[in-house]
Amino acid sequence: MASLATGLPASFLLHGRVAEADADGPPTYTILSTSAAGHPLNANMPGTYPINPADMSDPLHLVQHPQVAELGAEVIGTVGGVEIGAADFENPSDVQLGSQTFKASGAWGALDASLRDRMAFIHHATYSAAHSEFGNVMKFHGAIKAPSGTGSEMLASMIAQENAPRLGTLTDTPINVGGSLTTVGGRPLDRLRPPQLQSLFAATGHPTGTDPIEFARLRDALVDEMYAELQVNGSHAQRSFLDRYAISRGHAAELGASLSPLLAGVTGDTSRDRALAAVALLKLNVTSVVVLNFRAGGDNHSDNDLRNEVEETIEHLDALQFLWERLQAEGLADRTTYAYLDVFGRRFRRNGGRAHNRGHHGMVMFGPRVRPGVVGGLEPFMRNGRIYDFHARAIGDVPFEQTLESAGKTLAAAVGIPQDRIDTRIVGGRVLTDAIV
Repeated sequence: MASLATGLPASFLLHGRVAEADADGPPTYTILSTSAAGHPLNANMPGTYPINPADMSDPLHLVQHPQVAELGAEVIGTVGGVEIGAADFENPSDVQLGSQTFKASGAWGALDASLRDRMAFIHHATYSAAHSEFGNVMKFHGAIKAPSGTGSEMLASMIAQENAPRLGTLTDTPINVGGSLTTVGGRPLDRLRPPQLQSLFAATGHPTGTDPIEFARLRDALVDEMYAELQVNGSHAQRSFLDRYAISRGHAAELGASLSPLLAGVTGDTSRDRALAAVALLKLNVTSVVVLNFRAGGDNHSDNDLRNEVEETIEHLDALQFLWERLQAEGLADRTTYAYLDVFGRRFRRNGGRAHNRGHHGMVMFGPRVRPGVVGGLEPFMRNGRIYDFHARAIGDVPFEQTLESAGKTLAAAVGIPQDRIDTRIVGGRVLTDAIV
C-alpha cells in the first residue's frame, strides 16, 4: 500500500535495487486467480469429456461429473444470464473455442463467443496434493527464479517484476485483492479486500466534492515519514530518487478521484467485487499484476452430491463473464491476460466428493495472445490393473514432469515477457506454442 500510495517502487521502499526497463515487445496486464483450496474446476472443463459419449471404449467415460439424479433438474445458477443446471455438467455440450469444437460442460458454452475466441485450457500437473504446498506450487517448486536467475520467486511476482517497468505502473509488485498468500522476494503482500480499496479511494463526502480524499492523506503521511527517515539515515541518491519518483499530492488526489467511480459497484467481497477492483487498478495503471480468487468449488471432500462444485463453478464462470465485460467497457480487453492456477486439481473418480489430485490441474487462460483451444489432456492412472483415476498426459515432447513449468512459460509468453527473460526466470519446460498466437 505504501508503494501504491506514493508511486515509489516497493524495491526502493525496502532499500533494494530498482528494476531496469525492458523495451522488447508490448506487454499486457495480468489478472491471476489463485487459491490454496484446490478447486475442482479441472473436473468439468474441455478435455475431460469423451468426444463421443456413446463410445464406451474411451476411458474418459469413467470421469465422474455432477448428475441430475443427485441434484435435480432445476436451474442452479446463471452464467452471463444463461440458466445452468446439473444437466449442463452431466451431459457434455459442443463448446466452440475459436474455430474448434470441444466437449465440455455447457456452463463454459454460456460464455460470450468473443471471450471463448481467446480462451485456452492447458492440462498439466502441479505435483502437489497438500494445501500447505501452495507457496511451493506458485514458485514451481523452485523453478521460478529471482530477476538475476538465482533464488526463487512466485509466478505473480515474477511477472510483475518483468512487466511493471515496461508498463510504467505505479508499483512494481502485484496487488492482492482477495487471492491466497502471495510473496515478493519471500515477503508476504497484504490482502486488500475490495471494500477496503473502495473506502481508501472514496471521497470524504463533502457535497462540493472538493474535500481531500483519504488516499491523498495517506500519500502525504507516508512521504513525510520517508523524508524524515532519509534525512537521518539516507543518502543523497536516495533523497533524489524520492524527489523524482514520488507522485504528487495532486496526482494522488486525481488517482483516488478516478478510482472512486470505478469501484462504486463494490458491495462486498464476492468474485464480481474482486473483478471490479482488478479492472479499476489496471485501468489507472497502478499495477501490472492483480492477484485474486474466483471461487470454484473449494475443498470438496465432503461435497457428496457435488452441489457446491456446481454452484461455485457457475459463480466462477459468471465472474469470468463479468470480468470480460468490464475489461471491454474500460478498453482493456486487448491489454489484459487472465490465468487461473490453483495448488492442485481434484480427482475425476469420486469418493463421495473429490480428493486431491497431484497429477492434474487445468490452467484457464484468456488474452489477446492466447490461441483458443485445448492443450494436453488426460490419461488413465492405473492401480491393480484398473483405472484408478486420471492424470495429465505429456504434451508433445514435454514430459509429464515439466508440464507445470511449460504452462508457466506459456503464460509468460502470453503476457509479453521476452523469450530470453522467460528462460532466465523459469527453469525447465518450454512455451506451448499451440496456446499462443
